[in-house]
Formats: sequence, C-alpha cells, structure tokens
Amino acid sequence: MNKTLMERARSMLSGARLGPEFWAEAVDTACYLINRSPSSALEDKTPQEVWIGKKPSLSHLRVFGCDAYVHVPKEKRTKLDSKSEKCIFIGYKDGLKGYKLWNPVTRKVVYSRDVVFREVKDVIQHEVQPKEPEKIEFEPKEEESDSAAEEESEDEEPQTPAVRRSVRERRQPERYSPSAFSSNFALSVTDDDPRTVKEAVDSEDGKLWKEAMVDEMASLHKNEAWDLVELPAGRKPIGSKWVFKKKTNAEGKVEKYKARLVAKGYSQVPGIDFGDIFSPVAKVTSIRLLLFVASTFDFEVEQMDVKTTFLHEDLEEEIYMKQPEGFAVKGKKELVCKLKKSLYGLK
Repeated sequence: MNKTLMERARSMLSGARLGPEFWAEAVDTACYLINRSPSSALEDKTPQEVWIGKKPSLSHLRVFGCDAYVHVPKEKRTKLDSKSEKCIFIGYKDGLKGYKLWNPVTRKVVYSRDVVFREVKDVIQHEVQPKEPEKIEFEPKEEESDSAAEEESEDEEPQTPAVRRSVRERRQPERYSPSAFSSNFALSVTDDDPRTVKEAVDSEDGKLWKEAMVDEMASLHKNEAWDLVELPAGRKPIGSKWVFKKKTNAEGKVEKYKARLVAKGYSQVPGIDFGDIFSPVAKVTSIRLLLFVASTFDFEVEQMDVKTTFLHEDLEEEIYMKQPEGFAVKGKKELVCKLKKSLYGLK
C-alpha cells in the first residue's frame, strides 16, 4: 500500500507540475481516491462503501493540481476588485464538504466550496513558491450571492457558481490486488447526512432524525427562543433551515443524530436587522498557556460542551423569522417568530 500511494503521489505531482513540497497533499488525495475505487478483493465494492455501508459519491472529484477559481466574499473585496482568486486544487478536507486549495500569491491553504475548476487544458503548469504549512485560512461556504439577499426568493437557497465539468473521456477505475487494501486506510467520515427535512424523514434513519428535531425544538422552547406574533407592517421575516449531522466516535460508529435549527442570516438587512458583525473565538495561544499552567502545576484539565450555547444570549435586535419547517403551530401558521435569543446563523 505504501508503494501504491507513493507511486500515485509521484505521478500526480508530475502531472500537475507541482514541487515535492506538496507530497503530503498528493499522498492524502491518493488515499482518498483509493478508498473510493472498486476492489476485486471486496467483490468490486469500494473500501468506503464497505466501511459505511453506502456507495460514496464521486461527483465532487476533481483533477489534482488543476486551476481553481475561488469566490471572494463581498466583505473581503472592494467594488472594483476581482470576485475570484486563482488557486491550485490540492485535495479534500476530512469532515468538510469542500475543497483544499493553495493560493500561490498569498501562499496560504484555503478551504472553500464556492469554486469553479478549470480541469482541461494542454498542460497543467504552475510556478509556485514553496508553501508555508503554518499559514492556513479557512473559507466557509458563502450563504449569499452578489445580487443581494433581498432579491432572492424567501424559501430559495442561494445558488453557488456553476461548476465547469471535465470533458475528458471517463475511464473505469483500476482494479487492485487483494493485498492493496487495508481497513486502516478507510476513512471514518460520514458524508451522507441529509440536506433537507424530506431527505431526513424519508431516510432509513427517519425516526432518529425526527427525534433529533423534536429534541432541538424542546431546547428552543425551554430557553424561550421566540414569541409567536403577527408580522409588523413593512417588515420581512427571514427564513430558517434544519441542518443534520451524524456524530461519530473514534471507531467511526454513529453515537448521536444531531439536528440544529439555524436562521438564514444572509437575508438580514444591514442597519435594520443587524449592526456590526463579529465572531468571538478562542486564541490558540490562550489555550496553550492554559495547558502550560495545568502541566506545570499538575492540575486536572476537563473539557465540556455547552448545549445550545447561543440560546443563553438575549437578542437585542428586532428580528422576525418564519416558523420552522415541520413545526408550524396549528391554527397559528400565519404568525411569525419574534426572536428573543441568538440563533445560529444570525449576523
């Protein structure tokens, strides 16, 4: 397996005209692809399929080392700046439905889902400076379009840029010998989480997803997250969305089905629904200092998770939201939720 991975990585680096400093990304991508390639030793199934019990999707695969144009959010550019940055595709991110990219100008690793790929050209050739792995920038999925949120349909999700598909001839994956596979290389990341309420309730785990939604709604009501009121004249309610996620343990077994109700904050109007935008996060240096003190004085260190953290904060802004899908109160479906707590997704 080590030889197989290294030979594939060597070929990928050569084909992409990338230097040896990208060997780790090439090996990681090679492993990612092997886990999703059929094997005669597994009765023509893939290691990923055997591991999670479901065929993996291949629609997101891209050519290693190809050009990738990453969308630049409006808040990070001026009116005349380019809306995209040219990067190089160098792999995938475990647990993230997005792509791992290298920006040769800023010399940073970027993770993003808003990407347009240029996979087909005569020769893939890049002139890149040696990368600096310490400089990593995370670009989450953008939930807003450049045409402004007010122009979107109330119940319509923002559209991502169209992905340019490869026109190369597609060939069946190679078959490998029985010794080429080991369960140690199978990934323990579930990528089959439902994206809509219908997908969730219609799935084989529908009962568990329903229980997760009921549990989330119980937390929201317990913390008095909103009041049902009539929508004031001249105001427009924002939408809401259910986000589903399976929580797994170190062995890859599902321990919990999590459903979270999030607000569609991209439709909030600046100056009316919100003012400043900020996201409080802990600095790595602070955590390191804390661990250093604990180690020096032989203290015990415990970690905990606060359930529905945002619901412990009162909301100062006056925001109205549509009732959650599947949980509209009978006889009061025309009413809206006047938020009292800071739901996830709000600006």
